Amino acid sequence: MPVDYTDLYKDWIEFELRHIRDYAQSAEQFFAAELDSHAKYVADMSARVTPEQREQFVDTEIDGYWRFGEARTYLKKVAGVDFPDTAPSWQEIKVLNIIRNVITHGDGHVPEDHPQRDAILQYIRRKPSVSLNHLERFEFSDKFIFETLDLYRTFFADLFAKIAARA
Repeated sequence: MPVDYTDLYKDWIEFELRHIRDYAQSAEQFFAAELDSHAKYVADMSARVTPEQREQFVDTEIDGYWRFGEARTYLKKVAGVDFPDTAPSWQEIKVLNIIRNVITHGDGHVPEDHPQRDAILQYIRRKPSVSLNHLERFEFSDKFIFETLDLYRTFFADLFAKIAARA
């Protein structure tokens, strides 16, 4: 009688998929902690701005209540860094911040009347690793975290090169 390995194979596949999901989740947590650390550092730098330096820019130039927005304003207006805000990586990071806000404040649901729905849908059309399900909620494939890590590596490499050029 032949041995049926179907169940064993299914268990092995499930084990591997669980391992990949756990790895991606760990990478995501590590990435989020690293990103937050960088953002806090730059935000801390901007908090040390003197009143004279602060007069060089007005609060309306700060990109919302977003640490990267504050850091961008500080680096451009106070430190005189040629911030890469026209770079494709920065434009994508801004859309990711919109998506993050939808997930955090809207339970991941993108309503028809969301003011930035068009930007979100354009992003989704370019990124097969992100989609909206039938309930208009975000779904992410396992590739999403790795694509996002690469995006931030590209952005920070560009930013740090510009900071070094300014020094």
